[in-house]
Amino acid sequence: MKNRLITTMTVLFLAIVSSVAQTKSFKGTVIDHKDGQPVIGASVIVTDAKGKTITGVSTDLDGVFSINIPETGKEIKVSSVGYLDYVVPARPASGAKIYLEQDSQTLDAVVVTALGITREAKSLNYSRQSVDASSMNEIKASDFVASLSGKVAGVSVTPSGVSNGTSRVVIRGTSSLTENSMPVFVIDGMVIENQPGDSGVGVDGGSGSLDMGNPAADINPDDIESVEVLKGPNAAALYGSRAANGVILITTKKARGLNKVNFSYNGNFQFETINQLLEYQNGWGTGENNFKLENSTYTLPQDSRRTNETIPDLTGYNDKAGAKLRSWGAPLWDQPIIGHDGSRTTHSAHPDNVRDFYSMAHKYSNSFTIDGGSRENNYRLSYTNVSSNSVVHGNNESAKNVFNVRLFNTVFKWLTLDSKLTYTREVVKNRQYLNGSNRNPIYAFVTLPRDITVEMMKHYKDEDGKEMIPIGERGYNPYWNIYENTNSDIRDRVTGSAIMEAKIAKGLVAQAKAGIDYYGWTGTEFSNMGARSDLDGGMMNWSTRYLSDEFSGHLRYDHSFDKILSINALLGVSTYYRTTEKLTQEITSLLVPGFKNISNSGEYPIATQTISEKRINSLYGSVSFGLFNWLFIDATARNDWSSTLPAVNCSYFYPSVGASFIFSDAFKIDRNVISFGKIRASYAYAGADTSPYRTGQTFSYSGIYNGQPLQGISTTLNNPELKPEQTRSLEVGTEVNFLNNRLGFDVTYYNSKSYDLITSVTLSTSSGYSKRYMNAGRIDNKGFEFVINANPVSTRNFKWNLTTNYSQNRSNVVKVSDESSSVAILTSSNVSINLEEGRPYGVMRGRDVKRDEAGRMIVDADGKPLVTDNLQELGVVEPKWTGSLINSFKIYGVSVNFQIDARVGGVLYSGTWNRATTAGVVADTYAGREEYYLSSIILGESAKKASFGYQWDDAVFEDGSKCEMFVNPRYKVGSWDSRCVFDASYVKLREVSIGYAIPKKLLSKTPLNSIKFSLVGRNLAILYQNTPKGIDPESAVSSGNAQGIEYGGMPPVANVGFDLKVSF
Repeated sequence: MKNRLITTMTVLFLAIVSSVAQTKSFKGTVIDHKDGQPVIGASVIVTDAKGKTITGVSTDLDGVFSINIPETGKEIKVSSVGYLDYVVPARPASGAKIYLEQDSQTLDAVVVTALGITREAKSLNYSRQSVDASSMNEIKASDFVASLSGKVAGVSVTPSGVSNGTSRVVIRGTSSLTENSMPVFVIDGMVIENQPGDSGVGVDGGSGSLDMGNPAADINPDDIESVEVLKGPNAAALYGSRAANGVILITTKKARGLNKVNFSYNGNFQFETINQLLEYQNGWGTGENNFKLENSTYTLPQDSRRTNETIPDLTGYNDKAGAKLRSWGAPLWDQPIIGHDGSRTTHSAHPDNVRDFYSMAHKYSNSFTIDGGSRENNYRLSYTNVSSNSVVHGNNESAKNVFNVRLFNTVFKWLTLDSKLTYTREVVKNRQYLNGSNRNPIYAFVTLPRDITVEMMKHYKDEDGKEMIPIGERGYNPYWNIYENTNSDIRDRVTGSAIMEAKIAKGLVAQAKAGIDYYGWTGTEFSNMGARSDLDGGMMNWSTRYLSDEFSGHLRYDHSFDKILSINALLGVSTYYRTTEKLTQEITSLLVPGFKNISNSGEYPIATQTISEKRINSLYGSVSFGLFNWLFIDATARNDWSSTLPAVNCSYFYPSVGASFIFSDAFKIDRNVISFGKIRASYAYAGADTSPYRTGQTFSYSGIYNGQPLQGISTTLNNPELKPEQTRSLEVGTEVNFLNNRLGFDVTYYNSKSYDLITSVTLSTSSGYSKRYMNAGRIDNKGFEFVINANPVSTRNFKWNLTTNYSQNRSNVVKVSDESSSVAILTSSNVSINLEEGRPYGVMRGRDVKRDEAGRMIVDADGKPLVTDNLQELGVVEPKWTGSLINSFKIYGVSVNFQIDARVGGVLYSGTWNRATTAGVVADTYAGREEYYLSSIILGESAKKASFGYQWDDAVFEDGSKCEMFVNPRYKVGSWDSRCVFDASYVKLREVSIGYAIPKKLLSKTPLNSIKFSLVGRNLAILYQNTPKGIDPESAVSSGNAQGIEYGGMPPVANVGFDLKVSF
């Protein structure tokens, strides 16, 4: 028995020794050759002689792995998405460093496409472009939408000119006359609300004069994993009518699933200052007609007040409505006066009075993340706090909190559930009013006289609570706007989605998805009594409730037959529902000043309630065939049924077809010559419905008569025969990479035709209506997009990556309507933006000076320019081309990135310049004023016999004789609009970052995994512009289709700060 036991133990010992002797290990670290950072989650497998996988592991957060090599192991293969595979013999090693090379073909090997489906990038037959999510997270813009500027060819982003206001984003030109032209935003497969209100700015909330910002601004950059831009209907056909203008496809971060709890922190702290201001004159003070300060008297209007002192008194100048407070007054010669606020001072210039109004603003963001679990079951929790304000003191004071939860569960081996919930709460005080609104403080400061200080303006009301020193004939004192015309709002938003996916059989997957987007928004606007322009004051409470939900399901089949034939097919259904309800209570006079309560009035509050509903049901499908992995043929089809269209026209069908040919693989071209080459083409239809309640007449509240409520109908006649808008789009392109993917080109040509466009057509007044909605318009857009990706230098310690984006869009308004060949879509005074048949989208018209056949300006007998009787064309808003240059450098452990954006062509009308010049505050109005003052005031000469003043370079009288007389310098800033129209071209230094990541070996003995610190800047300089200094060529009064006009917008601002990322 004893001998048998000894024999058994000996056999077991020898077996164990033999097993150990046959098992070897390979330990190492996988590193990105491009930036030296560890590759997390890389796959490391051991294969046998037949290439069959024996065992495998994944790298951890440090890129480290350890794998046992069985006796039958022949090779070790290391792979990760976006890198070339690395294969080594299966030999034991310890401390090995494996550097993976990035490859532009494999970098995009698997990308997210429509409906969240992943596909090989080379199989796609349409243009798509990725955005570097890490740069958007590091150099944070005012909101997510603004951060897209310059990142993608063919994507135009226009800021509103209001701090934290609505940014407009359009892909490949405007495609509708009156409907929205913005792309749809999709987060993890869920379409989110980002539509502006009917006014073209903000969403349904407030009085319509406030810029409520983009709903897409709620997207938290810290939670974004990747951003894909699907351009036009060819790429977004499966999303239906909501995506006719393209898709911004956002994928958020998931847990890393490394069986480890991970913590991370990201702090971003930026400071905003004014980058440019108008160039002001400092020689002339308040007044209208060169008033004089002489012998202790001051020529003032007859109702001006005087003190017992024998010095001029300006306190009465602005007492009555109609006073304009312009700067065409007496010279600023430092004489003693009683100032506008009643204090004794001197009649002197204050060169920095406008700059002193602005202060340094901030935007602080703190984000905390924790994730953990395995690849099968994991979680990610994040919390972000953002606080910000404006360079205008007291405006746009915002506090935002974002909570995000994402869970991934493997219910069974064949069934998974991916769910996400985001809650956002934002509290804002004093949102800035729109450009051109007299409640916008900046609007008033445009014409601030040179002899008034900011401290003087701060005395904005007297002991009786009445406004002091209002600026302009209908303006407010800016500080009255800040402290007495106030507003506040609170928005609570919940977005969520749940995606269940079941693997029914090999290659066959079923998916069910549910999503919700809800926000409740409440706010108050208050105007205190006592203002010159609004003595009685007023107040409005409002609340908006928005809810959209979407349910969809599809079957997806994906199978490959020995690399000869592959099939990818999908069939799905969806239903989308949206409802909006808005309630308002308004009073138009107050009883007690400063009391913010809707009962503070002698009148009943005016209450309104508006409800809007919309539903779209859809059936869709797609099929893709791949031959030999180098020829791919796709077809999609979708049918939508929309509740906003009449029953006879509510159904609309739109298909698409496309193909891509990988000629570099088909012809087996040497990768050293052409690393990758593809030709693609696609043709697609897209449909779009309209806003609710345009097919039948609706009634609205029209006041009270004899104690009874009145109902009224709109003066616009709705149409029970409306049809969906349609777009046909052709796209062809090629992608070619050279020098082992060190240099790549992506060229695209597109041609789209949008027809049956809905517009409001003018009717005869005898009909009882002014307009009617009809399918009448057509707009064509065609253009080129050119993208260059290059890696000019790539060594171990120095790397340089470069991306260039170029796009050119040419629009053509083929038809406006049967009744008219043109329509104005935006007006400002006498300037209008028009749609005219046969012309590009957005023709600007306004008044110009009269000229003779030789082009010389015609003036009247006093030398004042004559203005045209009819509106003249002043230019086209559409630019000739836009582009950007994005550079990224890595020098040892230091990273340097910068982006330059450019726009060439297009025009901008500046209402700011019109007001500033008319008020005589800018340096451009200085020429000739001293001479004219000598002539008219000192010498007392008449305008026609002036010996000094301003002379026109080339002007004639109506009889054709040359005008050589000296004229009033104010004639330079007359009522013709062309003098305020400028070329809107610019070159901007959009983004800069300089970062340093502490080497991991220095952190090896600490609980920290990584630390990166970066200096960041955004909109640091306008390198080239044709607009006057202080007027941003990107500024606009609207986020709607009509562009090309700015009026009292925010001066150019620059943001600088730092970003800190820590993980452990």
